[in-house]
Amino acid sequence: MQTKEEKSEYDRKWYLKNKERIKKLNREYYKKNRKELIKRAAEYKKRNKDKYKKYAKKYREKNKGKVWEWQKMRTQTILNKLGRKCKRCGFDNYIALHVHHKDGSKERKRDWLKKNFDLSKIEILCANCHTIEHYENNKI
Repeated sequence: MQTKEEKSEYDRKWYLKNKERIKKLNREYYKKNRKELIKRAAEYKKRNKDKYKKYAKKYREKNKGKVWEWQKMRTQTILNKLGRKCKRCGFDNYIALHVHHKDGSKERKRDWLKKNFDLSKIEILCANCHTIEHYENNKI
């Protein structure tokens, strides 16, 4: 008969030995059941609003630095790929450069931060040119 510590050690070793196989099975399960899992997660979130808020706050605090660094790195990568200056006037101080969606897409919310985003859909504009662009198109 195993003690609790021996069982725990055995389980940990077994997991480490089978880690890749477990990950593969979990990915396959998620692909097959994606809609149901998303639905269940949304229902759980509704039922446990306070618990979820507490968890989300703790998660944000814990990972604030990681997320911020990743966003900064991704933004610099995109600026480098698109020229690091305003496409209209040539202004090049990155602090005042904005990402403008050419198609006027409403479901933006920093979608350009995603790794596989099509960069032909956006352009870099300075704050002034970006404001003018939206004013001319009656989007302000």
